[in-house]
Amino acid sequence: MEFTGERFIECEETAGQLIEREHWQRYMVAAKLVEPGAAVLDIACGSGYGTAYLSRFAGHVYGVDISSDAVAYAEGRYGRPNLRFLQGDVSQIPLDSGSVDLVVSFETIEHVEEASQHAFLAEAKRVLRPGGRLIVSCPNQPVASDLPNELWGAVNPYHKKEYTEEGFRTLLAAYFPAVSMLYQRNEISLVMDAPGADTLSVQWGERKRHDDTQNLIAVCAEKAVDVRPFSCMVPDISSQYMDSQKTLAEYVHTVQRQSEDINRLAAEKAGLVGRSRELELVIAGKDEAIGRNSAYIQELEAAIAGKDEAMGRNSAYIQELEAAIAGKDEAMGRNSAYIQELEAAIAGKDEAMGRNSAYIQELEAAIAGKDEAIEQNSAYIQTLAAALSQKDGEITASTARVQELEEMVKEQQDTIADILRLKQAANEEVKRLQADVETAQGQQDALWLRARQMMRRIAELETIEQSRIWRMTGPVRWLADQVKRFVK
Repeated sequence: MEFTGERFIECEETAGQLIEREHWQRYMVAAKLVEPGAAVLDIACGSGYGTAYLSRFAGHVYGVDISSDAVAYAEGRYGRPNLRFLQGDVSQIPLDSGSVDLVVSFETIEHVEEASQHAFLAEAKRVLRPGGRLIVSCPNQPVASDLPNELWGAVNPYHKKEYTEEGFRTLLAAYFPAVSMLYQRNEISLVMDAPGADTLSVQWGERKRHDDTQNLIAVCAEKAVDVRPFSCMVPDISSQYMDSQKTLAEYVHTVQRQSEDINRLAAEKAGLVGRSRELELVIAGKDEAIGRNSAYIQELEAAIAGKDEAMGRNSAYIQELEAAIAGKDEAMGRNSAYIQELEAAIAGKDEAMGRNSAYIQELEAAIAGKDEAIEQNSAYIQTLAAALSQKDGEITASTARVQELEEMVKEQQDTIADILRLKQAANEEVKRLQADVETAQGQQDALWLRARQMMRRIAELETIEQSRIWRMTGPVRWLADQVKRFVK
């Protein structure tokens, strides 16, 4: 299975890390609540390492997880006679009511929506036997989530609903009358031992507080439970101090490199401001040129409205103006992109420096002043871009007028084509009439009827003759005269 940081897996990647110590300490505390021969449910068991650990102390242990991959992994790695892994959801636990003495659920409740959280607690209560207990964990929202988000914008995308200690107690108390709270956090401590020592005595300092705890672990039951699992886990790795010192040295070097980068970026910003001013002068010259061209463009538009020939002459010049403006837009786009890249790079440095010392915050304040100057410059460039966009709209309107005139010409051509078709149909009709007269004089009555139809057709043609394209219907009038003489 792949390690994502949310589902703990025993592997080289997690060995010796804080996440390994946090997870193991929880299960070691939970094991103290397991009575000999008890039935235990580890809901959302993940890779199954903790479920397997609990099976050393319980009579039978069930590991349930929604992921079929996790269940298959756990079955393959932690097979034991008194251990069984099942696939299931926290809101529908696949066990009978009153079938277990202890329900364990770590790193679970914050991963589902609030409605599913209530369903989970109701299910946990259902599967517990009388006198059974639930031990469940949840991140302490002010410390585990709000503080990292405030310092460096870190948000856990896998967490749906977290709680403060008060909110967590209120949620659990709706299902279990007795709730005992435990507090898990990572502290800096001093260890004094001797060769062969196998016990550790922990002494508190003068102050003992829980408002800065990272994880809340609650033991829930029908009646109050006296739970005092005072626990301090000492890692097997003996070089923690040296590793921390090396990490601190690397961190100091990183801060120094970041400070150098910030100074370099500040110098680049100063150069960028000067370059922006030069661009403003260039853009002002362009605007003046566009102003001189505006009157000529209006003349072109007036000519387009009256003459097709003038439209053709002006089209090429308008295209040249569009190309010039497009080149100017492209240059401005490149400048804007470069400014955005610099702003993005500086924003990234600002975000990193937000997690460092007060000295870096002073540098951020100085850079913020530079950012404000660049934002003002960007706003001015946007104003100039809007002016260019207006010019583009005027040219687009003239182009639309050209298209309108082209459609009028096409309609005239279609009308002429219709008239030619009517003419051809009339010629064919006259030929048929002449053939009928020559071959069968006896069909004169039928010819008279068809002649009347032809007269109606001629009347339609005469109506068309009165339209704006009457000069194109000369051949049709001639054909109508021929038909009239023939009918007489």
